[in-house]
Amino acid sequence: MNCYELETLLEDIGLETIDINKENKARFIYNKGTISKLPVSILNLLAALGNALLPHRTKPNTVADFGQAFLGRKITEKVMSPGLSGVYAAHAHELGFQAVFPALAEYLNTHNWLPGFAFRKKEKKQKPLTSGTHSFSGGMAALTTGLASFLKADILYEADAEIHLNKYDNVIVCTPAYAVSNVIK
Repeated sequence: MNCYELETLLEDIGLETIDINKENKARFIYNKGTISKLPVSILNLLAALGNALLPHRTKPNTVADFGQAFLGRKITEKVMSPGLSGVYAAHAHELGFQAVFPALAEYLNTHNWLPGFAFRKKEKKQKPLTSGTHSFSGGMAALTTGLASFLKADILYEADAEIHLNKYDNVIVCTPAYAVSNVIK
């Protein structure tokens, strides 16, 4: 979790998290029929490190652009893309760099040396009470059910989105993305 704002939201809607087995921290990547913790060679890692230390003038549009420019093709294809696809359900070339890494994208707009990002002055945030992977006793569906219950007075079901888009500053349309174009003109 590692996010104070999320902890506050969960407290507001009355959801308690349960810890996932702390001993099972290992993460694996499936690549070409095998599962490994790191599907690249030491030489690929050294090349990525060397590439990351060099200044770059490129301003990446996608996560793949960033990975290939700053870390190299192998690391991007075999580590970044599979890792992020597990979180965002999309490949690195489909993910907007600004959307996935907003602080890094902002930094690279004015700087061209990646290691400097680690030493920048960071905004002070309230520390979360917990960190790591969590779930809910009712599974992830408990989150959407809890949110719907908490917001029930403000939710309009089967409402005409066109009318409400003109009336309110914030409208959430809960429908598959391909169907939104039919709802919103």
